[in-house]
Amino acid sequence: MTMPYGTRTRARHQDGWVEVRGKKQKKWCGNYYTWDQAGKRSHQRVDLGPKADKTKGEAEDALRVVIQRETKIVAPATGENTLEWFWTNRFVPMQTA
Repeated sequence: MTMPYGTRTRARHQDGWVEVRGKKQKKWCGNYYTWDQAGKRSHQRVDLGPKADKTKGEAEDALRVVIQRETKIVAPATGENTLEWFWTNRFVPMQTA
């Protein structure tokens, strides 16, 4: 089956979002989601530091680093994503959940 012109599948990633929190001392808070093996979504919040020290763009960059560190699935040490690695580490666990 061919895809209609201009239709693409959506890239699966997340950037999260940042917000300012606090009344007396403003600070950047980052928000993102994680999923467990059963497919249940849970909200995560991380403190990114005082608002006076970072711009919104810097806070977003810091949040992307945290998301990558916390949600990354490590590929094989050889650097090659084989079908066998995908099957055992990604596909089968998602089907059994």
